[in-house]
Amino acid sequence: MKQYLLKLLLLLFLVIPSYALTQQSIKSENKALSTLLEEAENLFMGSHPIDARAKLQEAIQKFPKDYKAYLRLGQYYLSDIGHFKLAYRFIKTSEEKFEAEFGSDKNNSLNPLYQNQHAIVLYMLSEAELNLDRYQDSLNTLERFENNYWMNWLPGSKAWVLMKMGKISEAIKVSKRGIIEGAEPRRTWNILGILLSMQGQREQSLKAFRQAIISEMMTSRQASTPLNNSGEVYRELFRDAEAEFAWIKALEMSDGCEHILPSLNLSHAYIEQLRLFQAERVLNDFESCFNQSSDREDSEHRTLLALARGKIALRKNDIKLANKLFQTALADQQWFGKIGTNENDVKLASLVSRAELLSAQVNANKDVYYSSYSKLLFSKFENIKKRFLAFWNRRLARKLASEEMGNFEDLYTRHTDAMLEYPTLGNLLKGFNTNALEKRLKNLKLKDDREQASHQYNAYLGVNYFYNYKYKKAYNILSRSLKNFREFDRFQKAEALAYKIKAFKKLKFFLPKQDKETVKDETELLFSLLPSQVRFHNLKLPVRVINDKSKYSKKALKHLLKTRFTNRSKNAKYQLSATMNGDKLSLQLLDIAHNQIISNISEKTEDFEKLVNVFIKEAFSHKTDPPQLNLPSNISVMEGVR
Repeated sequence: MKQYLLKLLLLLFLVIPSYALTQQSIKSENKALSTLLEEAENLFMGSHPIDARAKLQEAIQKFPKDYKAYLRLGQYYLSDIGHFKLAYRFIKTSEEKFEAEFGSDKNNSLNPLYQNQHAIVLYMLSEAELNLDRYQDSLNTLERFENNYWMNWLPGSKAWVLMKMGKISEAIKVSKRGIIEGAEPRRTWNILGILLSMQGQREQSLKAFRQAIISEMMTSRQASTPLNNSGEVYRELFRDAEAEFAWIKALEMSDGCEHILPSLNLSHAYIEQLRLFQAERVLNDFESCFNQSSDREDSEHRTLLALARGKIALRKNDIKLANKLFQTALADQQWFGKIGTNENDVKLASLVSRAELLSAQVNANKDVYYSSYSKLLFSKFENIKKRFLAFWNRRLARKLASEEMGNFEDLYTRHTDAMLEYPTLGNLLKGFNTNALEKRLKNLKLKDDREQASHQYNAYLGVNYFYNYKYKKAYNILSRSLKNFREFDRFQKAEALAYKIKAFKKLKFFLPKQDKETVKDETELLFSLLPSQVRFHNLKLPVRVINDKSKYSKKALKHLLKTRFTNRSKNAKYQLSATMNGDKLSLQLLDIAHNQIISNISEKTEDFEKLVNVFIKEAFSHKTDPPQLNLPSNISVMEGVR
């Protein structure tokens, strides 16, 4: 957006006012205003925005009826700061001042000598309205522009606003016609690619993004936006390695941190692979890069960043931090005009994540050691409250999805603009009627030609079966799904595996004896994939137990084996030990196969409560990221691009 604004502003100050400058008798106050505007522009170009802003404010005080200083301040807050409300107020005031002096297109009173300036005011106003999610107002302003002028950015801007209003077919027509008429190729091809992907024309979409990338690389080399969008299409196609490659390339571009989406998408991909430290690093790198422009507002990404970080914290077993971040995501305001995601997408994801957190808290509280009965009773009361809140958040989420989001359009897995955590979506769907969900997923699978998607839909159905007491059906369908997930679908495998184990426990008297050993192996596998998943699903990790028979060792092991561990004397992959050393008790969890300590906590026996609780938290925390994908050396949208 900055490129277009800067070009228009150069035009603005070259032609303002062309007629008046040719007159022999320019008034002294006009000279003074021109001087202030010129000084402000020089300060902007010299990277002194605060001083430049002061010059513009001085111009407004001295010449309150002139529109130009208002317009330039509006552009500053719109593109440099990201304070959209303030930008809109300045630009709207600028329009009012302009119309008072030169007339308006609304009543055919516009002075034809000032059409160039009027066109710029309309463009800026439409951009401010778009950034404030006022889509109908933005479209009305663009149509005013279209009725009087034409510039090469217009088709792309109009198509984008139409898309935000859900008028996809009309937006595609506008984009295609614009390309034929010579519209700006970088922006228009990129928007056409987005629109085609929304209609399911994914290969045509990737071709459009390639044209956008070529156009960007030939001029500005700022191709992060079309690269990010192509990555979203690759992800939707389950071509994960190509998606990851596209997002990495997007972040390598000079505009890689202009917007959060490349970083956010890459972070989501890493979460699904359970590369949680890498996911966190990507978000930290984005914030560090973005903060280099210290005066820029973070309203474009604050909510999205909190939501993504909350998901990471929860999977790492940091419940306290996750709770704080999800509360931020639900409370903060977020503007969506420049990205495909909308308010409902983020609200739905925040409600679902909040419900996941509350359910996790309930099960985590079951392994906490309390030194007094009063604390224990209070915890039980809190769990009742959290269960209800989890239920209520899911109920609100289902209501939002069904009534305000196209009859739950985000159920289509890997929906491009969704902010949902798809591996755990079954926990939301458990509240739907089983017969209705079966029919919905059956119809969805008939229309969805992506093979991997069907395995994900089956996993959702398995979770619904489990919560509707159809344990055998849940066990069977989850077993089939697990066989079809790819190696790097780690989060999805962990979620399906947890419910398969839980279904087995309901059926253990009806299944073959050998399955009882298999379920122990599967619990160990689940722990190796995502330790917090064992805790949050209230499962027990099989371990070989080492006990020195001391009083406090036996006391600690009694609590641990009652809550979060179970004794496995043969073939255990993990070892739990409790030993006394002087007045200190040490608790250790060891990965036997790799001779690697997972958790090792020592405290004086007087801190017994703290020792046990910290040990459990550490034992079920994420320790290391698994290996990364084998990335391609190139992808189709980058072929031939230099």
